[in-house]
Amino acid sequence: MKRLNAIFLMVCCALCAVPAWSQHTVKGIIKDKETHPVIGASVIIRSLQDTLNHKDCITDENGQFIIEKIESGKYGIEISFIGYTDYRQEFELDQSLDFGEIVLAENTMLLDEVIVTASMVKRFADKKEYKLTNIEKEQYSSALSALEHLPKIQVVDQTVNSMDGKAVKILINGIPSTPTDLSVISSENISKLDYYTQPPIQYSNMGLGAVINVITKEKHNGGSVGINTQNAITTGFGNNAVNFKYNWGNSQLGVTYSINYRNYNKRILDEDMSYAVGGTTYQKQKNGKKSPYAYEQQMAEISFNNSKSDNYIFSTKLSFNSLNRRRSSAQDIISTVNDRVFEKIGQSSDKDKYISPVLDMYFSKTFNAKHELTMNLVGTYYKSDYNYQYSELSDGVTDFETATDINLGKYSLIGEAIYNYNMKTAQ
Repeated sequence: MKRLNAIFLMVCCALCAVPAWSQHTVKGIIKDKETHPVIGASVIIRSLQDTLNHKDCITDENGQFIIEKIESGKYGIEISFIGYTDYRQEFELDQSLDFGEIVLAENTMLLDEVIVTASMVKRFADKKEYKLTNIEKEQYSSALSALEHLPKIQVVDQTVNSMDGKAVKILINGIPSTPTDLSVISSENISKLDYYTQPPIQYSNMGLGAVINVITKEKHNGGSVGINTQNAITTGFGNNAVNFKYNWGNSQLGVTYSINYRNYNKRILDEDMSYAVGGTTYQKQKNGKKSPYAYEQQMAEISFNNSKSDNYIFSTKLSFNSLNRRRSSAQDIISTVNDRVFEKIGQSSDKDKYISPVLDMYFSKTFNAKHELTMNLVGTYYKSDYNYQYSELSDGVTDFETATDINLGKYSLIGEAIYNYNMKTAQ
């Protein structure tokens, strides 16, 4: 019996975090006006009722996209690829849908405004350097969204990934940074984008899809405040960040706070289970009811940077991250044991929270344009608590119950140093 309870608990935990998707499929083929397939186009299916509910993919070598397991509802499809006008369409889904061929229109803006010239894209042995025109900068609300200008880079909410799903390392003026840091920088403040599709040697063992170094315009003494906010009251979610920076000489002091939250009461968990123990067959069909789900993810950070172009960079950052997530489910259960049918009520709840302060110190120094020394020291503490409870009631009496309680506290201290010597034909 203990073994059965353990198996049942593992299945419940695995399924608890998975929303109930109906088996609808959306597919289509993306082509240009000459009917050639558009390879690597970004396709996003986003719920109109809850914009955090989305699925995405990229088109294959035939220009085809297939997105599966989408529940019924009202959606919008967004298709984008560099050099073409974005395609958007709203639709209602109650069964699988085939869009057929979708033809992307070429960007028809004036050529002198969008033409790619040698001065706008420069190619080097290890990177490409992009400069945005004023027209292009006006299309983006922040430096974060401006990364969509780069080929095979996808920006969704507060995350940046390459089209193959790999993570992207973000630098600002050579200093390791985060997408949140970019979200509070105006696109007008971008001087250029250095784009490494093959990450430099110091990041080569991280499994990254790309490294992007955002170079901002020359710093001036004084302070600045940046705010980026996105909230939807009816569906209960928001992404908010505020940033303050003060510059003097070669130094900069920064303070950042961000909070991402979710709070709604329409989470539905459906489950079907079937297993046999000791010759007895057990089947359970669980039909979920609308239940609450909420979380708050917060980050507070203070940083100090001192740098001199083509000479040295010193950066130290102290950040505090936390997550507090709560969710529960109510279910009507039809349980069958060797063809005998029982009706029950299932109830589950789980709470998950963590705190993680991080101290990050970074130093890079160039000597005589040939020698470069980079050192990085990161200290991290991580404490988490997880509590899960599940019970089944028959005629108001508890028929089955289980609980899990996990507490974890860990710390780490990681240091690395890299020395580069630049020769005429090698590094």
